[in-house]
Amino acid sequence: MKRKEGFSERAIFVLDSYGIIRYIDIHDISDRPKNKVLFAELKKVIQLESELEKVASKQKTRAKKARK
Repeated sequence: MKRKEGFSERAIFVLDSYGIIRYIDIHDISDRPKNKVLFAELKKVIQLESELEKVASKQKTRAKKARK
């Protein structure tokens, strides 16, 4: 990304497996983001996807039972 002054910035985007942006972090190019924060955000995305998969699985099971 570019700032108006022409200085570059560092941008980090975390996408889930569906391509949805779940986290955005923008810093000056000289600022290094903290790994602890990034790993925590990645963990959140993994947990969210796990919960979404559980819900989808339950919905599929219900749909199969409803067709019988």
